[in-house]
Amino acid sequence: NTLAVRQEPSNHGVAVETAHEGVLTQHAGGRLTVGGRMRWVSHHFQQVERFWAIDYFRDWGLEDSPVRAGHWADGEVWAEHTDRRGAVRLGVEGLGLGHRYGGRVSLRTAHRWGRTFMEHRAAYARLRDSGRVIPTGRMHSVVGREWGRVRISVFGDGELQRAMTRARMASTPTGSWWRAGSRAEWLDTGALRLAVESAYREDWRHVAAGSPAKQRGVETRFSLGTQWASGGQLGAELNWRAAVGSLSTANPTRHSVLALVSVRQPLAQQRVVLSVEQDLGAERSARWQQHFVRVPTGQGQYAWVDSNGDGVPQVEEFVRAQFRDQGNYVLQLVPSSEGVLSLSHTLRADAQLSVRLFGRPIARNTVW
Repeated sequence: NTLAVRQEPSNHGVAVETAHEGVLTQHAGGRLTVGGRMRWVSHHFQQVERFWAIDYFRDWGLEDSPVRAGHWADGEVWAEHTDRRGAVRLGVEGLGLGHRYGGRVSLRTAHRWGRTFMEHRAAYARLRDSGRVIPTGRMHSVVGREWGRVRISVFGDGELQRAMTRARMASTPTGSWWRAGSRAEWLDTGALRLAVESAYREDWRHVAAGSPAKQRGVETRFSLGTQWASGGQLGAELNWRAAVGSLSTANPTRHSVLALVSVRQPLAQQRVVLSVEQDLGAERSARWQQHFVRVPTGQGQYAWVDSNGDGVPQVEEFVRAQFRDQGNYVLQLVPSSEGVLSLSHTLRADAQLSVRLFGRPIARNTVW
């Protein structure tokens, strides 16, 4: 029984994973390491860490969990060169999930010259899903310098994803973004860490033929982290964002604030780890108004019933059309200049139990 959901029959499955790495060549001050891994998961297998699986498949551009998607397999081969100044890693990955399959090439570099450091990550993936080809490109770059306990850096990252049909008649951005900004950190030998980050960001998403929805915004983040003698950790983060869309001039600037506080405390030589997280959020966005637009008969979903006999269409007089030949209106949501405030609160508590001392894994390639 691999964690069957309550009131469902027990699910029995098999998962196999193998990995290997080794030093290919070694020279004075550096070495070249190569490695690879492969996984295969049978149908109905449900993983212990379900959230990891969801995030993993979203990273490939898929929203399906392997629990619902059936058997799947993936693999990776990589090579990494390290020396006194930094490291360069090149990897090639593959994924097979029923009728969906794809590949990805990634490159990561990290170098340091005295107090100056530089990090770059780039990846290109190509996924085929139900006749669609979804290429995705990602990049992340950081350049900075340290002055004692102060670290200043500038960064830029983004993602471009497009969905193309088999005939390549349609090619539209499905969820793309980019941002650039700066970050300042104050480090105190791990006991205390302060950071301030500010960035400009643009998001765009395809909503209709020839109509990409674009959003611009400014983000500011303050974070604090500290650790006390018993090994406990306290983290606090405050995020503020102002965003405005470009589809309509009636769409005002939307402000949002999110505060996060987290506490983590290990006990019994890290055999027990307790953690608590609390989120508080507030967002002011535009109130949406309902407008019904007339279309040719049979192409709409709504019909107008003049209940008061005044001959003037009113919002409450539109009803769902019972038959197709009665539908001559469609519903259109338009942002107004009036704002509405939304508040949210989330509290999470977690307890981790382990029989190992200080949570040491069996090997470097495993997490258990």
